[in-house]
Amino acid sequence: MREQISHQANPSPTLISTADGSSQPLHPAGYFHLTHRWNGNSPQLLKAELEFKNGYYDSVRLTEIDGLTGVSHDIAQFSTSGGYSFNTNWSSDGLTLGTWVEQGSIADGTNRTNLFVIRSGSPPALVASVTPPWNAGPPGPPVFSPSGNSVAYFYYHANESRSLYVKSGI
Repeated sequence: MREQISHQANPSPTLISTADGSSQPLHPAGYFHLTHRWNGNSPQLLKAELEFKNGYYDSVRLTEIDGLTGVSHDIAQFSTSGGYSFNTNWSSDGLTLGTWVEQGSIADGTNRTNLFVIRSGSPPALVASVTPPWNAGPPGPPVFSPSGNSVAYFYYHANESRSLYVKSGI
């Protein structure tokens, strides 16, 4: 799938078949989507929406949109103070979602970047947390083990080194 960006308020990605070159517009998922997975023959597009309250980001909502039908459903909502969801990934079976969410406040020293794992029918589970220094990049996308019981991610340290972390028993 390739996403084409135009200068519309909510551009629609286009599903392009590399086998025969045919294309089909998908339902809009906002300006961009975080990741996608398949449900049968229909791509499911995951988007994050920041919600404002009193002039600040109050929460981030993850919503999945069926690219062919446009039917959407909420996946999760997280409280946040100026943060957002990023580096999101589905497990290979499409049943488990991992997403990093910035939460807390730099001003009061509570800022954290938290990795949540979301399984269908269960509330999000916090499985890892980092406090990145101002000059470090965010943690890399979560990658699930074939069993789905472990998740791994790269973390890029301020000194330009990186480490691969594995969290088991999730």
